[in-house]
Amino acid sequence: SKVVKAPLVEVFKKSWRQVLQGTFLVAVTYTLFYTLATWSLAWGTKEANQGGGGLGFTNQEYLLMLMIAICVFAAFIVISCVNADKIGRRRVIIFSSVALVVFAALFPFLLNSEVVGQRNFFANMVFLCVGFALMGCAFGPIGAILPELFEANVRYSGSGISYNLAAIVGAAFVPTIATWLSSHWGVHSVGLYLGVMAVCALIAVLSCRETKDVD
Repeated sequence: SKVVKAPLVEVFKKSWRQVLQGTFLVAVTYTLFYTLATWSLAWGTKEANQGGGGLGFTNQEYLLMLMIAICVFAAFIVISCVNADKIGRRRVIIFSSVALVVFAALFPFLLNSEVVGQRNFFANMVFLCVGFALMGCAFGPIGAILPELFEANVRYSGSGISYNLAAIVGAAFVPTIATWLSSHWGVHSVGLYLGVMAVCALIAVLSCRETKDVD
């Protein structure tokens, strides 16, 4: 079938459920990325009186750790894509969503200076590498499952709308929200925020059908 750009009215009329599913499937990857790459940079390099966590890292040190962790992210995109074709997009995203809920509950301990002390490179690299590995697992199958949620005549518009709504829901305000939460209720509140987004993604994927074997 020829894929055409459908009017917005037709997309929301026929595929509103798929738009919501796609939005939350993608939104959690945005939330995780900006938590790892933007908020955590400020948390790791700024003092408590500046809104940070007082972990004692310099900008150069933290950016180097991020660059290493990004390589883990890239590797797990490939791994998750291969697994999505073998065992199914749905199973891979269910695993990543459940793992993200666990990660959201545990990672605040790795970023708490009272627990790990200052300049604990090992604890911070565990946080970044595990976080980016899970993001790779969540992000890899998105390129397949997102358009496959929609019928051919609304596929282009439906997946585009979902992706852009996810940028609003999961990305636009994440650094601001995470900074506000951590400054008022500590780092564990950021974990709770990420956990809520992961649960939303889990609900979304559980409501989806498997599309791996659909022609």
